[in-house]
Amino acid sequence: MLEKIRCLKIAKNQLSFLRLSSNVAANVAVKYTDTINLPKTQFPQRLSATKRAEVERKINENCFKNLYQWQRQNLNGEEFSLHDGPPYANGDLHMGHAVNKIFKDIVLRENIINGRKVHYVPGWDCHGLPIELKAMENENKSDPLTIRQKARNFALKTLDNQKVEFASWGITADWNNPKTIYRTLDPPYIQNQMKIFYELYERNLIYRDLKPVYWSPSSGTALAEAELEYDPNFKAVTLFVRVKMLKYPKAIETTENVYSLIWTTTPWSIPSNQLICYQPDLEYCAVKLTDKDGLYIIAKSLIGDVPNVDQVAFTFSGSELNDCSYFHPIDVDKVMLMKPGKHVLANKGTGLVHIAPAHGPEDFLLGLEHKIAPISYVDDKGNYTADAPEFLRFKSVLQDGSNLVQKHLAENVVSSSTTSINYPLDWRTKQPIIVRTSKQWFINTDRIKEPALAAIAKVSIYPKTQSEANRNNLLNQLRKRPYWCISRQRVWGTPIPVFYDKDSGKEIVNTDIIDHLCATLEAEGNMDFWWTKSVSQIIPAQIWAKHNIDPDGVVKGEDILDIWFDSGISWMSVLNPPQVADLYLEGVDQFTGWFQSSLMTSVALRGYAPFKSLFSHGFTVDKNGRKMSKSLGNVILPKDITQKYGTDILRWWVAAHGTQHSSIIVSDNLLDNSQKAIQKIRAVLKFLVGSVETERNVNDLNFDTSNLFHVDKYFLNSLVELNEEVTLSYKSHQYNHTTTAVVNFVTNQLSAEYLHTIKDRFYCGTKEQREDVRNVLRSAFYVLSKILWPITPYLVEECWSYHDKNPFYQYKVDIPAHWKDPKCKVLWNVCVHCKELLHQVVPYDNTWTQEINISAPMETLMRLQHLHHELSEPLESSELCEILQVSSITLEPNENRDDVIMSACTIETSLCPRCRRFAIQRYQTLCQRCADVLKENE
Repeated sequence: MLEKIRCLKIAKNQLSFLRLSSNVAANVAVKYTDTINLPKTQFPQRLSATKRAEVERKINENCFKNLYQWQRQNLNGEEFSLHDGPPYANGDLHMGHAVNKIFKDIVLRENIINGRKVHYVPGWDCHGLPIELKAMENENKSDPLTIRQKARNFALKTLDNQKVEFASWGITADWNNPKTIYRTLDPPYIQNQMKIFYELYERNLIYRDLKPVYWSPSSGTALAEAELEYDPNFKAVTLFVRVKMLKYPKAIETTENVYSLIWTTTPWSIPSNQLICYQPDLEYCAVKLTDKDGLYIIAKSLIGDVPNVDQVAFTFSGSELNDCSYFHPIDVDKVMLMKPGKHVLANKGTGLVHIAPAHGPEDFLLGLEHKIAPISYVDDKGNYTADAPEFLRFKSVLQDGSNLVQKHLAENVVSSSTTSINYPLDWRTKQPIIVRTSKQWFINTDRIKEPALAAIAKVSIYPKTQSEANRNNLLNQLRKRPYWCISRQRVWGTPIPVFYDKDSGKEIVNTDIIDHLCATLEAEGNMDFWWTKSVSQIIPAQIWAKHNIDPDGVVKGEDILDIWFDSGISWMSVLNPPQVADLYLEGVDQFTGWFQSSLMTSVALRGYAPFKSLFSHGFTVDKNGRKMSKSLGNVILPKDITQKYGTDILRWWVAAHGTQHSSIIVSDNLLDNSQKAIQKIRAVLKFLVGSVETERNVNDLNFDTSNLFHVDKYFLNSLVELNEEVTLSYKSHQYNHTTTAVVNFVTNQLSAEYLHTIKDRFYCGTKEQREDVRNVLRSAFYVLSKILWPITPYLVEECWSYHDKNPFYQYKVDIPAHWKDPKCKVLWNVCVHCKELLHQVVPYDNTWTQEINISAPMETLMRLQHLHHELSEPLESSELCEILQVSSITLEPNENRDDVIMSACTIETSLCPRCRRFAIQRYQTLCQRCADVLKENE
């Protein structure tokens, strides 16, 4: 039997089949096209750029404009809250904005389409130096009122422009209602901020003190850690400097001069030296140098790092340095002490550290420990003051200081060089900063650290692939943060609502003052009065009298609140009770910024975090991994992408590439690939929407599946598995998994497998057969629309409008549980194996002219008999014939082998001119199935 059937008819049969197919196609075109159930829809395969822009505009206006309010009024599921971190209102939107806002919108839409009400209030950070600098670019006047007015106008204009573009991306929010956005310059927001400040002050969680802070001479203000960026190639003068000892360890028995050898990368700070620190647990030695007289004390472990060491004369324990003394390196008449320091390293420098409490956080804490008041000779412009040593007075610390100090100490400089170090810069001006002691306002982080650390342990962090690294980063930042400086020396912002006694400098603030400031703010609409009115004009006499204060002896504070405090308290103004968001979603840099400031303020006031979970994303770069900048000419703007490709391509690119790496590449190649993926999906949606009835109840998916073909059941099970996979990827914010799963499904299970298999039954089958397939295709259309809507809402709503007059989001797609049937996959895999064998035996695509024989082990035959009931007899209309797309199949057991053997032979008869599936005899015009269908439709 095998030998009889296993025959591929040679070229003659293939040629006759091709002619036959051509003739049949012509007959179908002439006689039977109108009888075939082809998909019918006006939904276009492609859109021109002009037409696409018009379609998006209409969808925004007619569909998305009211989406936020609609879901608030109509959805009853548990509310999901996403708190928006406020972007700066300081310029055009860039790709970072697109990544951030589109990710947020995907989260919101995924919740909405699953029936959950969402709470989302977009916000803007309207204060701060970036806005001030932009507003004052071409302005010479710099009085406080001019700066504030210019900055306010610039921020509001920029905010309006950004809002329009955000809305054009389909971002879900109530953009037309000013009450449903928040701005840090709005009176209610500032009133809340001043009340929070006072509450924390009353609880001693906010205080004013003299401490070293990051100071930007180029901006003239203190900075937070989050406002720094680091230059790993910053060139610094590094010195090995000898400092003559007065008292040294008894282990050093010599008549020569003894020196401590210190190493520093900030020579400009040596005039403020007040200690030298050592590590008690280290072993030290006194060494001779080849080119200098005397003995030099260094850590023994660092001998190899010190230039020109000749020999070791003495060794001793670090503890023997306690209370040793030295002559100050600049003011040699001063005698200073040596003290232990935990931050002294055994693998860097010399093991002896120059300490200037005015110019380093650790140095400052050591000064406090040893009751040494910091001495600073540096003003707020980064220049030495009149109290500095004469050779330094009024010189720039950063430009001149290190060189002048080196020159002054020339005979005591053992070695000098220029080294690349990782040095902090002001993130706005890109200029180096210094650490400088200054009278500032601080939040007492020591009292907040432990509850903050405990709160973070309960927070989920996404993406999961980076969660532990990001959690540890946040925990480490919290642990090492010595204090949080919340005062800034600018005028564009919320003033710190405190007055001071002229003589003592004591702070003056109370409930009456805060309440009156809030009332005045509400009446005047902004805080400009703080700069334009006198103390007596701001606070009325009765309040001063009530507290026995003479207003003539009072001055206003001149500092504003740190913008991280500004935005860090937004949870209280924006979130609904209990004022805890399900999610904060921002760039990874916010682990040192907004995530942290929000956490600290919430823990300080309430003892718990303002968020249940955090999701962070990376930063956009060009195809070469470079940051985008105008100077490099590599800037790609979101509006460039939406104009060329459309909004859905921008959104798909964000979903497909935004969560995989810390650097998110923007390139024409990736955007082209995104466009191809969307075009492939569009073509499939066109087929689906053209195949299903219009305005069918979207909830009517619970149809009877008991009599469906196996391929239909298998495909419904595949839909369930796709939905489960995508739901998991949405919940874990792995949107690249969503896009990959959708493209694979559309390309393979839907197009290559299901649509290819059922076209004959759907185009040419009986009414019942067509209805069964239509139910499955409608299921695919609804489920795919649900899955795609969060990422490509314009495509889904555009396609849906050709099916139903109401927006897609108004319907809830529930997948019936009985669709899930994992057993179908086992049988389908057997069919797939048979298809692979068939294409090895029959090398051309159209296999309907083939009769095949399958010889297989009994276990395989028993499975195939579910689809092909006859054994050892040819059968033409089985499900297996449809799946393999052949004329007939004969099954027979293979008792001698474990594998499946297939053979094929071309039929001698013609195919039906209508369906081109079933063979017909010479006396037949149509196959029996087609004849019955045409009769049925008469």
